[in-house]
Amino acid sequence: MEKIKNNLIPILVGILIIALVVTGILYYNQKRLAKEPNENQIDNSVSSENTNNLDTIDPDDSNDANNEVTVYVFHASYCQFCRNSLAFFNEIVNDYEYLTVETYQTDDKEHPDHITLYQAVGSYFNKDVRTIPYIIIGDIYNETGFGETTKDKIKTAIEKSHTSTKYHDVVSEVIKANQDLNTKVETIKKN
Repeated sequence: MEKIKNNLIPILVGILIIALVVTGILYYNQKRLAKEPNENQIDNSVSSENTNNLDTIDPDDSNDANNEVTVYVFHASYCQFCRNSLAFFNEIVNDYEYLTVETYQTDDKEHPDHITLYQAVGSYFNKDVRTIPYIIIGDIYNETGFGETTKDKIKTAIEKSHTSTKYHDVVSEVIKANQDLNTKVETIKKN
């Protein structure tokens, strides 16, 4: 009995520490889950026209339109994914007679409004954009890096935008609404 009395305080302290740790973990997980939307917490106030990314291209939206298509690429000089995307567009720009590729360097110190334009375009899509390259084709965007699967999705988006009667050039509208921005567009030239 004496042995239990001598160890009672350390045992109670140990139990208290374990209870605090478990409570902390449960509290942290509850807070994290409250911030992360799940399929039952999707914000339906965002219209579907503003949530088109490369993974939501409608394969059946092939109409008889003949649109000129502009791809916009927001990039930075230090970003390898950006350099890879620009090289890709240099390779394919001649494959599509109806394609124009315009680029905006977000770390261009002479044109700090490029970042403002980048954020305004992100706002259109209800996104707090923080990733580059940020690629927009009509009202379809890609904000998650750049790789082989992205290349195929971009080509599909270009082709669908050319024939779609739903083609909507979001960036040109944002530029028109913000004519006071000091931007310098670079166009990837066709050979």
